[in-house]
Amino acid sequence: MIPDVADLDDLMVGKPRVGFLYACMGVVTKLALGVGVVAATSLAAFVSFALEGGTIAQEATRTAASMIILVLPGIAFGCAALIMHGYSLTREELLTVQKDVRGR
Repeated sequence: MIPDVADLDDLMVGKPRVGFLYACMGVVTKLALGVGVVAATSLAAFVSFALEGGTIAQEATRTAASMIILVLPGIAFGCAALIMHGYSLTREELLTVQKDVRGR
């Protein structure tokens, strides 16, 4: 999908910016990783994360760990799906864009 977006951007802007698009994607990925670490550690601190003998000690801590591992990524995936839902590049439009980009 990224190359398709790059082709569409090339057609709209009039010059190739693939490197810029990949750089933006890298920055957003690193930002998301940082936010994920902060969210996970903040949630663990909020519920007083404790280990006893290598196992999770409290039920609240188990619940928080489950939320970090299961719920938060699910919410993020749902948000991404909602954002992508409005992306309307059909196969026919893609072929037209690729033809126009090659024609320049």
